[in-house]
This record gives sequence, C-alpha cells and structure tokens, in this order.
Amino acid sequence: MNRMVYPVIGCLLIWSFLTAGCVGAGHRNAPDTAYYTLEYESPALPVQPLLDRILKIEAFQCAPEYDSTQIIYREGRFQRSGYYYHRWRARPGDLIPYFLARDFTQAEAFRAVYAGTGNQAATHRIEGRIEEFYEKDAPDGWSAVVSVAVALLAEHEPDVSKRVLFQKIYRVSAPCAEKSPEAVVQAVSQAVSGLSAAVFKDVYSALADSADTGPGK
Repeated sequence: MNRMVYPVIGCLLIWSFLTAGCVGAGHRNAPDTAYYTLEYESPALPVQPLLDRILKIEAFQCAPEYDSTQIIYREGRFQRSGYYYHRWRARPGDLIPYFLARDFTQAEAFRAVYAGTGNQAATHRIEGRIEEFYEKDAPDGWSAVVSVAVALLAEHEPDVSKRVLFQKIYRVSAPCAEKSPEAVVQAVSQAVSGLSAAVFKDVYSALADSADTGPGK
C-alpha cells in the first residue's frame, strides 16, 4: 500500500472518532422540550339570565409572527424571537377559542357553546384574530401581552350590514413573577382569563340587547 495512504486513513479515523464523540455528547446534553398550555380557573362571572342563543367560537386567525407553538418573546423594537425548548402544546389560534368556549359554557348564560370548526348549528358565531401573544422583556421585569380582535356575528341574518353585532380589540397584559418561561405561561394564563371575562361581558350584552328581535338576529 502506498505510504501516503496511511496518514489519510489515520486522519479519517481520528476525525470519525471526534465527530462521533461530539454527536454523542450533544445528544446526551440536549435538554428535553417542555410543552405548556393555559391553566386558570374560569373567571367568576356574574349570574345572568339564560339567553336562548347557541354560540360557536371558531379557531382564531393569528398574526404570522405569533402563529407558532414556540413561546415568542420581544427584547426590543422590531425584534421577535422564540424559545426552542419551551413550546405551547397547541397554537394560540386554537388555545384561546377553546378556553373562551370553556369559560362561556361554565357561565351557563347561553343555550349552548361550541368551539372548533364542526358543523354544529348555531345562532351566532365568534370570530377572532390574535394580534399579539408574547413575552415582553424589559429591564424592570417581564410581562405577558395578549391582544385579540373579536367579532360577534349573527348566523342567519340576511342583511350583511346587520350581521356583525360588534367588533372590538381587547388588549391585556400581566406581569411575570420571575424571568422564566414557566412564569411567562402563568402570566399569559392570567391575561387570557381577563380577556375571557371582558369578551363574555360584551357578547352577553350584545345578545341580550338583540334578544327581542328573534333567534339569529
């Protein structure tokens, strides 16, 4: 065998050993991905007379920078980054409607409340668009910011100009107890709880005002 072959083989063996060691070490040291969801008690809403209305809360649209399972954070103007090993179990556009439907159902103020994109019959539907859903970093502490545009629509109103009962943007923030992803999730949960209570109040008021115009109006 040519003498020049031996150094080449030796270098390849050493390189293979080193890269294998690095890959193995990297595999051993890679942290596990933590998955989170919202967790809060349904807000204590005032007892209301039952309205003969069936609500459907559809999946929300989401601004592109927040349409991800990553927990997004903002360190400065124009900057958005995401944690790789700390993620939401579901996208914000699915999380928020689910919890709104849960809270509305527990309030027992409507005939029925559904969430999702199924074919359930409904008199009214709620559509939404998530404008903000992130961790805001500042020198004096972190906070969670949630902003959602919500519209309430009558399903069977033939007059398009009367179909939208109201449209409103809700923006809620909550401080983080500490600078950690877990504290961010807790703060986001608190913010969504406040959002849910505010949306419920406006939806109930709008439907109560229209209750004497007949179903679906």
